[in-house]
Amino acid sequence: MSYKLQIFNLHKWEKDLSTIPEKEKKKIASKIRGLKIEPWPDGIQVKKLTNHDIADFRLRVGDYRILFIRDQETHTIKLLHVRHRSKAY
Repeated sequence: MSYKLQIFNLHKWEKDLSTIPEKEKKKIASKIRGLKIEPWPDGIQVKKLTNHDIADFRLRVGDYRILFIRDQETHTIKLLHVRHRSKAY
């Protein structure tokens, strides 16, 4: 079953994306589309976060991390942030 994508805070999301090179943005967009179709596909770099205040999961895309919440009841993935790995946590 596919999930709906929802950006939690559009302003913060756009701010995060503004610092990322165009080549990396394309990779990120591709991974997000894959996440929408299948939240746990083979080969995708998703991990459950244990000590993070806001996000429940992270998706690894090269040197960047997409932080998100997955709501199984509503089949929604709420995208919170996309950041360089050195600043993601």
